Amino acid sequence: CGLSGCRQKCRSAADLRRHRESLAHCPDKKHWCAGCPLRFTRVDALKRHLSHPNAGRCR
Repeated sequence: CGLSGCRQKCRSAADLRRHRESLAHCPDKKHWCAGCPLRFTRVDALKRHLSHPNAGRCR
């Protein structure tokens, strides 16, 4: 990936962007759930959380 000596290899620009937004490189969890205390580094992880069948109070 080229950041901080990371040896992660990505097949596409989208994969590289997603990797760089991961907890390994971006420790700030900017996206939070309004229905529970969970926080996420990427918006797609929050969306996945909200779409989970057991996330009733979070939706």
